[in-house]
Amino acid sequence: MNRSLKQNRTVRLTVAIFATILISMVGLVATAAAQGKELSLADILIGLRSKKAVIDEKNKILADAVKQRGITFELTPEIEKELGTTGARPELISAIRERSPKKKDPVTEVAAKLSEPKPVVPEPVVKTAPPPPDFAFYRDRASKSIKANDFDAALIDLDKAAQFKPTESSLFADRGIIHLRREQNEAALEQFSKAIEADPKDAQSFFNRGMVKERLGKTSEALPDYEKASELNSGDEASSSSVARLKKSLADAAAAEAAKAEAARIAAERAKTPLVISVGPLNAYATRLTMPVYPAYEKRMRVQGTVTVMIGLDTNGNITSAKAIGGPKQLWNAAETAAKFSKFKPIERDGKPVVASGSIAYKFSL
Repeated sequence: MNRSLKQNRTVRLTVAIFATILISMVGLVATAAAQGKELSLADILIGLRSKKAVIDEKNKILADAVKQRGITFELTPEIEKELGTTGARPELISAIRERSPKKKDPVTEVAAKLSEPKPVVPEPVVKTAPPPPDFAFYRDRASKSIKANDFDAALIDLDKAAQFKPTESSLFADRGIIHLRREQNEAALEQFSKAIEADPKDAQSFFNRGMVKERLGKTSEALPDYEKASELNSGDEASSSSVARLKKSLADAAAAEAAKAEAARIAAERAKTPLVISVGPLNAYATRLTMPVYPAYEKRMRVQGTVTVMIGLDTNGNITSAKAIGGPKQLWNAAETAAKFSKFKPIERDGKPVVASGSIAYKFSL
C-alpha cells in the first residue's frame, strides 16, 4: 500500500511539474504575442533546448507562436539543418517555412517602385504682372463708353486702339456712330467712308453712310449705299425697306419735277401767245359776211335751225379758226364754210389791234 501511495505521489508530482512548465511556456509565448514581436532564430533554438517540457510539446507551442507572430529570419538549408539537429519537428519547420520572408525579385521590386504614385509636388505659384493694355482692351473699353454715352472717353480709347491697328474698320465705324449721335453729319460721313474703304464688306457702315447722306439731303447718293448694304446683308430689313422707300421718294420727286417742267413750258408757251379778247357776236366787225348754202338733202328733209360758229381772228382780222358749237349738226359744215369765206376788220383795244374771238349765228329756215 505504501508503495502504491508513493507511486501516486510521484505521478501527481510529475504532472504538476509538467503543468507548471507548460503554463510557463504558454505564458511566455502569450506575453510575447501580446507584445507583437516576431520570433528570432535564437528564440526558437532556446525554446527547443529548454528542459522544461517534452520536445513534441515544445514544437507545438513554438509552431503556434511562429504562425501567430512570424519570424525575423529567412529559412535557409543551413538553418533548417540546425533546427532539425536541435529537435525541430516537421510541423515547426513547415510553420517557419511559411512565415519565412520571401526573397524579393529585383525586377518585380523595381517595377513596384516605379508603379508607386509619385508624390505630387505643387508647382510654385508665380505671380506675374498683368499684361499691358492692348488693342482688345482699349477697343472693349471704348464700346462700353459708347453704350454709356460717354463719347469723349470713347474717342480717347479709340485713338489708343488705333495705335495698335491703324486701319481697323471698326474703329472708323465707331467714330462715325459717335459723330452721328452728336449730329455732326459731315464728320460722320467721313468716318463711315473710311470704314468702308478699310472693309468693303462692312454692310452696317454702308447703311450708316446712306443714312447720313439722306440727312444731308443727298437722297440720290444715299440710295446706292442702302442697296449695297442690302446686298451684303440680305436679311437686314432696315436696308431693304430704306431701298424701297428711297426709290419711291425719288420716283415721286422725278414725277413732281416733270410736272413742274411741264407747267413751266405751258406758261412759257402762253407767254408767247397773244392774249385772246372775246368780243361776242362778230356781225358788227364783218366787212363781208358770207351766207351759207342750205344743203339740198337737209333742206328736203326739212332740217332747220340756227348754227353758232366760233371764229378766231388775228391782229389783222384774218380768220384763224371757225368751229360750229351749236345747232343741228347736219348743218354745221355749211355754216363753218360760210364763216371761213367771211372777212372782218381788226379788233382793237386801247387803240391797238388784238387777237380776238367771237361768234356768228347762221339761221337755216324754210
